[in-house]
Amino acid sequence: MNAFCDHLFNLRDQALDDAMRARADLTFVLDEGEDHKFAAAMSRVAHAQPYARWWMTVTDEIEHGGMDPMAALTKTRTTARQSLLQNGARRVGAWFDIAQDHAAAEATRRFYHDTAIFNLDTITGTGSATPTITGTPRTDTPPHTAPPPPGPISPTWRPAVGPAPALRPDTGPDTPPATARR
Repeated sequence: MNAFCDHLFNLRDQALDDAMRARADLTFVLDEGEDHKFAAAMSRVAHAQPYARWWMTVTDEIEHGGMDPMAALTKTRTTARQSLLQNGARRVGAWFDIAQDHAAAEATRRFYHDTAIFNLDTITGTGSATPTITGTPRTDTPPHTAPPPPGPISPTWRPAVGPAPALRPDTGPDTPPATARR
């Protein structure tokens, strides 16, 4: 496998590990009866599970679908994007169902955001995660730009000076003549 494929599998493993830790924390909270920690633990599970599922979809496309890693990632990102765009019709039901839908949408949004840009240096570990800007700034005018206009730039219209004009009544076809209005 290439470095990009290995990176995708590592990200899947990290997401699965996070989901397993979240489930273990929830089990611990339930066993210990710590009700005040239940909501936070449940929220973590509700976010971690669907996030890990997105990564499993990517790696399943590679392993079982025989897809190229970038094609698998692109296909899964497209599916995630469509899911976010079409997620307007939420389930109506218990509060827990609504919260679970919301958590799944947030996990989808997180997956879509996390996979937006992959820097090859970051994946292979040969460079910094932040992109570097190289080269020297341009001092001449690029050949595709127009030269500046000669002289100072000024508007071709005169700015308004003085009070605004008085509004006159409309004298359209439906308006009676001035003598008939009195």
